[in-house]
Amino acid sequence: VSAIAQGPKKVIFIVGMNKICDDIDGAMKRARNVAAPINAQRFGLDTPCTKTGACMNCKSPDTICCQFLITRYSRHKDRIHVILVNDDLGF
Repeated sequence: VSAIAQGPKKVIFIVGMNKICDDIDGAMKRARNVAAPINAQRFGLDTPCTKTGACMNCKSPDTICCQFLITRYSRHKDRIHVILVNDDLGF
């Protein structure tokens, strides 16, 4: 994730259609209630969402949804590229 904000001259995202949301609120809900519980379980973390399947707004030391990065645009022309794949990829 850090490479998005600072890092290489080119950043390429390959994104499945399951990641596309209508707005930032929808994206945050998806990150917290879909991706975070699945990934916390996959990493064997002890968070409430691994038990409930949804974000419990916890402050567990194991939480993986304590930081979010939103990129509005890149100041460097043509630095960030997004490739949309008409399939579900990842969580």
